Amino acid sequence: MVTALLATLLMPQGTLNFKEFDAKMPSGLMVKADRGTLEVPEVRGVEGSRKLQLAVVRLRSVGGGSRPPVLYLDGGPGGSAIQAAQSTFVGVVLERLLARHDVVLMDQGGTGQWGPSTI
Repeated sequence: MVTALLATLLMPQGTLNFKEFDAKMPSGLMVKADRGTLEVPEVRGVEGSRKLQLAVVRLRSVGGGSRPPVLYLDGGPGGSAIQAAQSTFVGVVLERLLARHDVVLMDQGGTGQWGPSTI
């Protein structure tokens, strides 16, 4: 569901690939998660535009909730949503959300773990 949501809402032209892992929240809570990259054109609608890879992590709901996922983007300048999730303050907020929602963390262009495509 999250893959379809991201592909539809964020970048219909993009490709998204996930790999499973166990994420440790700042409180020590272990959460099933997926990480990957969303490959998008640097300039939408411009054919031949350079491709960028944006880092994406999906934290799976621990409460079995089936509510819509929450997309977390960190404020800037230069803030990484993935790194912020490892802080105590943001981690506490995300853990509350995880009771009912999957949480999707995405580093925007120019922040965190983004970069030019190597493909």
